[in-house]
Amino acid sequence: GDAADETDFNFLKTFSPLELASKGNRPNFLIIAGRSDTRVNPAHSMKLYAALKDNVKINSGYTRLAAVRYYGHWGNKETYQDLIAWRINVLMWAAIYEQFGW
Repeated sequence: GDAADETDFNFLKTFSPLELASKGNRPNFLIIAGRSDTRVNPAHSMKLYAALKDNVKINSGYTRLAAVRYYGHWGNKETYQDLIAWRINVLMWAAIYEQFGW
């Protein structure tokens, strides 16, 4: 759709994560954003995180944001990819452990 067209914009809002963040219960979120991502602006992940945290009274669930330095859309520097993949796995499992206490 075209967000400049009002009809399309209203349709797009029906499944926008930012719009849905304030409605009802939601699942747990672990948002991983690359600070060097040139395809998807990291601000999008930060806006989603803020929207989810702002509605914590409405929504139940676990929400964490990991903004990883030197990480692009798929890891922008080959020399960092292994280190970044390891760090992402640590963050992911730490979040799971924190949520479920295993």
